[in-house]
Formats: sequence, C-alpha cells, structure tokens
Amino acid sequence: MPVKKIRIILTDDHVLYSRGVRMALAPYENIEVLTEAQNGQDLLDKLEYLRPDVVITGIQMPVMDGIQLVPILKQRYPAIKVIMLTMVDDAGMIKKMISLGANAFLTKTSPAEEIYKAIMACQTSWLYMNDTVRDDLILGRPGYPESKNDFSSTELLIMDWYCKTLPVTDIAARLNLSERTVNALLERIFFKTKTNDVATLAKFAKERELF
Repeated sequence: MPVKKIRIILTDDHVLYSRGVRMALAPYENIEVLTEAQNGQDLLDKLEYLRPDVVITGIQMPVMDGIQLVPILKQRYPAIKVIMLTMVDDAGMIKKMISLGANAFLTKTSPAEEIYKAIMACQTSWLYMNDTVRDDLILGRPGYPESKNDFSSTELLIMDWYCKTLPVTDIAARLNLSERTVNALLERIFFKTKTNDVATLAKFAKERELF
C-alpha cells in the first residue's frame, strides 16, 4: 500500500540551506518536497498551482519576509501548516510569529529529526513547541491574557465546560466540532493562559472572572 506523503514547500533565500533541508528530509518516505521558493512572494506565486500540506520558511528574506508572509498565507490558505526556521532563538520573535499563525518555530541549527518531528506534530496539533520554545513561553509565563476579550467565544465555552470536567467528546458534540478540533483549541487555550492542567486553568479563569 502506497505511503501517504506530506507535501512540503521550502522557502528561504539561502538556496544551499533549502537544498540541505531537502536532502535531510529525503530519507523519510512519507515526506515529499514539492519545490523550493526564495522568498514569500515567490512562495505565493507557486501556491497558484501547487498545494502543500506544510510550508517551511525562513523569517529574514528579501521582497517578502516571513513576518509579512505568514498572515497572508494563513488568510488565503488556512489549512497549510507553517514551520518557521531562523538563526535567532529569541522569545519575542517566537511569540510574534506564533501570534501571526505559525504552527512551529525551530532554529536553523535544528537536526533533521527535529524538523521531521515538527512536521508530524503539525498534522494533528495546532502548535508544536520544542523544549527551548516551551521553556521561553510556558515556564517564563510572560503576558497573561487579562479579560474575556482575549479569548474567542468558542474558547470561553470550551474553557468553561472543560473546567467543569465535561469530557472532550461531550464538548465536541455540543459545539458540533470534531474531537480533534476541540483538543487543538484546548492546546491553544493552555498555551495562551500559560497553564498545563485543568486545576491551574480553572484557577486562572476564576481569578479573571472569565465565566
């Protein structure tokens, strides 16, 4: 039975780096690199006739950089997952790119195994964080949301029901969503609130009178 391949487009102005990533991913039979783009605009042009599952892109590029690219990409092609690669491991930049819609953030020194792990995680999860990103954004606990306005109405409902120990299956049925979608939204809620279990999430919500 043929292996279902995850289609990738690599986007970076350093051609040798993109080709290095392509070669690093070549041993994985379920990965297919469709092509390479040299900047954000080049990628958008290629998306007129190619449809990848994942875009792996740099941040600093001429013509259109990653910061300009990601919002456009997420608006036009919301199903495409975005993995950011950069030479700079900076918590502020990580937060910015995630807020724009990036699904994973890795340094360009990441080994092939780490890139592959991020690709696979993005197939089922809203956000992939390696240990460095988790340490910067979760353990550091910067920037708590402070009011209901920081959450969507769906996030507030899920948070309320989850804190009342309603099973994910029931939450999904009430909202007419898949369990996978509810779990992804829960992951996003935990990320935004910098919590990691129902008890700390409930405490967070109570302190801010979210519901």
